[in-house]
Amino acid sequence: MKTIEKSDIIAKYSMTGSIKRTASELNVSHSTVWRVLIEAGLYTQSACRGYLQAV
Repeated sequence: MKTIEKSDIIAKYSMTGSIKRTASELNVSHSTVWRVLIEAGLYTQSACRGYLQAV
């Protein structure tokens, strides 16, 4: 089983622009993608509110 690095998640999100699609393509949970993006400073608090309402 391949370990997914944070840099892989960030790169894939940069290509897809979608948390759900990134999670699906990398076979990780939406929350994992979301957490990595927040830690990297790529996802803001206002964007988080919109994401949480959509989930």
